[in-house]
Amino acid sequence: MSDKPVQAAAAASSKKKKAIIISIIVIIALIIAWFLLRPKPEPVVTMENVRQIEAEIEDKVAKGMFETHMNTTWVFPSGSEPSSNAVMGNAPNNNYAFSFTVTLNDTDETVFTSGMIPVGAEIAEIKLNKVLSPGEYPATVRINMVEDDGTPVESNMGITVMLVINS
Repeated sequence: MSDKPVQAAAAASSKKKKAIIISIIVIIALIIAWFLLRPKPEPVVTMENVRQIEAEIEDKVAKGMFETHMNTTWVFPSGSEPSSNAVMGNAPNNNYAFSFTVTLNDTDETVFTSGMIPVGAEIAEIKLNKVLSPGEYPATVRINMVEDDGTPVESNMGITVMLVINS
């Protein structure tokens, strides 16, 4: 009797075992992926966890609180000169640095984009990126807060200002 049929049967059996093991690994990987990627249910508020959920919400609100020192009428001697009174400050008790944009309300055109303003700092000279004709321009200042690592902080903060161009 030859050893070749026995070896062939052993090789076939070995291939079947490998296929079964690979199938099991794939199934386990799919189950793990499903558990990790499935939508997380909203936490259920119960009498036992209500205080914890309130504390988490209060912490998020406290971190997201924002304070600035600024004026809301920015006067420019001309459309090409810096403002004589525009100030935008990041209060010392804030949690995040921020940048801001100024957009004209009528056209949605951005006329100024700041650099990053660290906590406790301010910009006291603002020169528009676009020369505007004399007149008054209602505009919106959009605040863009960021984490220390540069990750944007979700916020929806807009402050109305009036740009006054004298000549």
